[in-house]
Formats: sequence, structure tokens, C-alpha cells
Amino acid sequence: MVAARAAAAAGAAAVAAARGGLFLLLLFGGVAWAQPADKRSVFTDPEDGKLDASEWLLERKGFLPVPILITEPAVGYGVGAALLFFRESIGEAVTKAKESGRLTPPDIYGAALAATENGTK
Repeated sequence: MVAARAAAAAGAAAVAAARGGLFLLLLFGGVAWAQPADKRSVFTDPEDGKLDASEWLLERKGFLPVPILITEPAVGYGVGAALLFFRESIGEAVTKAKESGRLTPPDIYGAALAATENGTK
């Protein structure tokens, strides 16, 4: 009985993680598919064409959602999410550094929530 509950909970966590991954794929992948062939997505590496968020991090500021998948055997499977806020872009920090002569990284704030099979939060 306990094993069946654990298997059901693991299955439910896997389904939730798969749905979250599918949501992110559609969210970010839709941007790439909607672009004309000659324009490249901000999430595509110009050298190999694979997923790459470094250009977004260099040129954008604002919120960045981060999914968290937990596969630790001690606490069980789980999912979570983090939300980061970039106060200024790294490109803006470099521009300010050229003016002042001192490079300081941008302020980054974050919060995260997660839960696992055994009730850890």
C-alpha cells in the first residue's frame, strides 16, 4: 500500500515536471518559431544554433523564471520554481564601468519555492 502511494506520488510529480517543461518549451520555443528564418532568437547560440540564454542575460533586465526539478532519494522527487530579478543588464553595468572605471555586477534578487514527495517544503 505504501509502495503504491509512493509510486503514485512519484508519477504525479513526474507528470507535473513534464507539464512544466512543456510549458517552458512552448513559451520560449514559440518565440524562435515565430521569427523569420533570417532572424535568430535571443535564446539561440549563433555558433551551433542550440539553446543559450547568455545573450538574454547580457542585454535584458527584469524577471527570469527558473524551474527546479528535485530527484534526491532522501526526500523523494519534487518540483519547484525560482524567480530572479535583474535590476540592470550586464551590458548596462559594462557601460557604466567604462564611464566610472570600476566594474560592479548588477543587483540580482531572487526567491524560490519547492516541495517534495515526503512533504519537505
